[in-house]
Amino acid sequence: MNSLRRYLLPGCVALAAFGLTFSFKPVPVKRDLVAKELRWLKQDPSGKGVVVFEEYATKKFLQFSGRKLFVYLPHQTLSTEEMERATITMGRLGVKKEVYPIGEGSSRYVQTAFQKDLGGDNMAAFKIAEAVFREVYRFPPEAKIGAKRSD
Repeated sequence: MNSLRRYLLPGCVALAAFGLTFSFKPVPVKRDLVAKELRWLKQDPSGKGVVVFEEYATKKFLQFSGRKLFVYLPHQTLSTEEMERATITMGRLGVKKEVYPIGEGSSRYVQTAFQKDLGGDNMAAFKIAEAVFREVYRFPPEAKIGAKRSD
């Protein structure tokens, strides 16, 4: 168990005590890439920059925007199982699931997303990115994660 414990995230340790096992391996989060892109967001002169961290093969993503690091994970990128895991994981990290209408008239629909203004907290952004890649998406260690910028 001790050799396994280093792979289990804090929220999962309690579940492991009840005999639940996990069939996924942690994906190495590219901290240098995440740090570089968050730094760019916080220094963006317009304050309206967006960075999307995306896994190339699946196109699944996590988005941060603005100098205060607003995190956004929409339901469109999540399978049913991932949505269930996201509800638990993001809730543990203080990111609430929100449901709200978008559009008008016949084009109006309901959007579900996990979102929060992180107040510029880089560590919170790192923890969220790591948890989404590891716990929600369960990407394998060889997953190719890149970043796309928009301003």
